[in-house]
Amino acid sequence: MSNDQDNFFDVDDNIEYQLSYIQVPLLFKVYLVEGLNIEAGPQFGFKINEEIDSQPTNDGGDVVIDPDDSYIKGFDTNLALGAGYKFNNGFFLNARYTYGLTNIFKDDTIFENVDAKNSVWQFGLGFSF
Repeated sequence: MSNDQDNFFDVDDNIEYQLSYIQVPLLFKVYLVEGLNIEAGPQFGFKINEEIDSQPTNDGGDVVIDPDDSYIKGFDTNLALGAGYKFNNGFFLNARYTYGLTNIFKDDTIFENVDAKNSVWQFGLGFSF
């Protein structure tokens, strides 16, 4: 028996409700000391796909939901806060938390009174040249 806690709409049969977004952050970054920075600002999400996956561990089972039939809004607004460190050799680390400001459910649906927002932790490792 497995325990799959990272899927909000997960049921005993392990069906996943998947939302995919393109996220556009507009962040203000301040360097506190050499290499160390903090960042904050809005992040805007554009929903590009919504599907139910009845077989999440296999290639089959995907049912794409038409945007006209969806209860989920196509646009999402978040507040992003983060910090990072850039090393002298070009590598950098960063972490960011995005807090959902808007309800993801459309008005005039059965879910309009449900308070559901996207919030995400992001971690990064990169190289700047």
